[in-house]
Amino acid sequence: MKVLLCKGTLVSNTADTYGRLIVTKGMSLKRFQNNPVVLYGHDANRPIGNVTKLTKKVDGNTLIEFTVRQDMTQPEIYNGIKAGVIKGLSSQLIRLADNKAHVAPTGIYDYIPNSELMEASVVAMGRNSDCRIDSVTESDGTNGTPNGGGDGTVSTSTNG
Repeated sequence: MKVLLCKGTLVSNTADTYGRLIVTKGMSLKRFQNNPVVLYGHDANRPIGNVTKLTKKVDGNTLIEFTVRQDMTQPEIYNGIKAGVIKGLSSQLIRLADNKAHVAPTGIYDYIPNSELMEASVVAMGRNSDCRIDSVTESDGTNGTPNGGGDGTVSTSTNG
C-alpha cells in the first residue's frame, strides 16, 4: 500500500481571507489528539490519513506532519496531493472562553486568542495561502509509518 508523507503549516501567524487570526499559543490540541485524523475538504465521511506530529512554534505557526493512505483516498485526490496540485491545509476549531470576535491591536477583524483544534483537512482552495503542504514523499508504508499512517498517537512539541 502506498502512503504519502506530508509536511506543512496547518495554522499560520497570518490572517486568512475572512480576516481571522488564530493565536496558536492559546490553541488547545487535547481533543484533536484523541482522534488525529486528516480529512479531505472538512468532510467527516472522507478521512484520508493520520497526523503523526504537530508542532506549535514560537513564531505563531503550527506545523503538521501527516500521512495520506492511497487505499483510503480517491485516486484524483491522492494523485493531486502527490503532484502538488492539491496543497491547501485548513483547520476547524471552536472558540473557547467568551466565544466573541475580538479586534486585534493590528486591526484584524477576528482575533481568536483561545481555541480548541477539532480537525485538520487537506483542501483544494484554502482560506490562508500560508497554510499549505510544503513537502510530499511517497512511501510503501513500511518506513516508520505503522499501518501506513500513524498508530493513533500524535507527537506534539513547542519550539522556536
